[in-house]
Amino acid sequence: MDPLAQLSDIHLPEQIPNYPIAIGWWLLAAFIIILLSVIIIKIKHYQAKRQVKTIALQQLKQQPNMPIHDILMLLKWAAMQYFPRHHCANLYGKSLQDFLVMSLPEKYQTAFSALLSKAKPAFEQAYQADGEKVSDSNLYQMAIFWLTHALPPKKDHNLTGSEVKL
Repeated sequence: MDPLAQLSDIHLPEQIPNYPIAIGWWLLAAFIIILLSVIIIKIKHYQAKRQVKTIALQQLKQQPNMPIHDILMLLKWAAMQYFPRHHCANLYGKSLQDFLVMSLPEKYQTAFSALLSKAKPAFEQAYQADGEKVSDSNLYQMAIFWLTHALPPKKDHNLTGSEVKL
């Protein structure tokens, strides 16, 4: 007998059934979706938190010869967006200077104080009749420094009423 005659024709294997995906893949997909959602929420929160700072810096950089009074108003506006209104709304002169220093992290306070000492005459001129017409480069540099390093405040860096003498 011929062994080749006993061979049958080539045939395709049976179709593999569509079993449901294993539970591990479902858990991995859910984990990835949750992780992406959390990352997107964090990015949006990060951008929203720094939006006021970005607006204030853009406004300062677009107008480098901004009047003294307008620079101080911009600083107070930015501060009121991040700090409680009762801490910074009624500040002017020396109390505003103290608030600006105390709202910075400690590592920037000495550098800011040096800039502030150069800009003190501008603070004195700000509330005089000609304060709106004059611009001061020291105050401009001080404002950019403060906006860059003080905003947004750190969570552990809260100002209390006892830190700022009104």
